[in-house]
Amino acid sequence: TYNIAKIWKNGNPTSLTDGTKKATAQSVYVSGADVYVAGYEHNGTAEVAKIWKNGSPISLTDGTKQGILLGGYVSGTDVYAAGYESNGTYEVAKVWKNGIVTILGDGTNYSFANAVAISGTDVYVSGDTYAGNVYTACYWKNGIRTSLTNGGNSSHANAIFVK
Repeated sequence: TYNIAKIWKNGNPTSLTDGTKKATAQSVYVSGADVYVAGYEHNGTAEVAKIWKNGSPISLTDGTKQGILLGGYVSGTDVYAAGYESNGTYEVAKVWKNGIVTILGDGTNYSFANAVAISGTDVYVSGDTYAGNVYTACYWKNGIRTSLTNGGNSSHANAIFVK
């Protein structure tokens, strides 16, 4: 058997996958009575980026290249997911809104989207890029990237909150 993606509520586990494929749950977001879990499940060829809503999987990538979700957020009826998908050479940071993808990374080096937050109509995504053997923490606001460090030492932005 493989890793089983699970969540726990009040100490009680709920399996999202059956263990026949490698899977990981990365983050949980609750909106009203709905529970959203961002993560991935391997399809035999590559990881497929998935959101589980109340235990039911929704694939955000087609499984031809590696796709992984690391964070999720719900604003009203809109479901957001942050992660990355391979372009065949590099992993590229992306954010999905209701299953529609926005590419954040430029595809010429590695980039990773780790978390997402919403304020009004603004979409904020934390993450990092990798070039020259250094990870550089950054965030994207509505798709525009801002570095949080000077790139002298490796750094990561794993969460984001907007008030």
